[in-house]
Amino acid sequence: MDDVVAAASAALGMALSEPAKLGGSDRSAVLRCRRPDGGAVMVKSYPRTVLGAESFTAEAAGLAFTAESGIGPRLLAASPQARLVVMSDLGSGPSLADVLLTGPADAAASALLSWARACGDLAVASAGRQDELARLTAAHRIAPTAGSRDHWLQHRLGEIPALLAGLKIPAPPGLGVDLAEVASILRPGQYEVFSPGDICPDNNLLTAGGIRFIDYESAEFHSGFLEAGYLSMPFSTCW
Repeated sequence: MDDVVAAASAALGMALSEPAKLGGSDRSAVLRCRRPDGGAVMVKSYPRTVLGAESFTAEAAGLAFTAESGIGPRLLAASPQARLVVMSDLGSGPSLADVLLTGPADAAASALLSWARACGDLAVASAGRQDELARLTAAHRIAPTAGSRDHWLQHRLGEIPALLAGLKIPAPPGLGVDLAEVASILRPGQYEVFSPGDICPDNNLLTAGGIRFIDYESAEFHSGFLEAGYLSMPFSTCW
């Protein structure tokens, strides 16, 4: 933790202190740190793996890309050497997951619709800006593209035959063709929209200004049909 705080301080140009762990995963770790003026910032660091490099690149580019929209934290600093970003602190408000799990039902329904509307508003606000995100991604890239993993959807699709075999369910005729057709939406096309990438119900905060997305590790432009499907049947791949 000391090394992360020191690297974040160097990137931000001010001494940070009082780091508090806010969780994370095997893909990243999140700290809240105090600035000298008493305010707080968020520090997110990534492991020295191919996935860690890709996550840093996507997060830094995604945060920079959405800086003017107010839809998420502001990128304050990024250190490719330390594989970390420093972001503005949006506070400790509840997430959509909190409201869905605790209710009441009318508040949960309202929050879910606000979340879906925020996804749509972000897609509209970022329409046609693929080249801008591509430039930001290139500027923050710290690993060669040749070492990249498959897209998460491609990876999931590739697991289906083995899952069926493990369950002793015969694969239906033409399954490979069907899966290839689903995977085809990953090709760049004219109906692309921007997404933070992982919009599970806990990767946001409910603030006075509306929904704010807080995870950009998989930020990308992808098919609008993928986004529409997810908004129609949300969280089917989340915990």
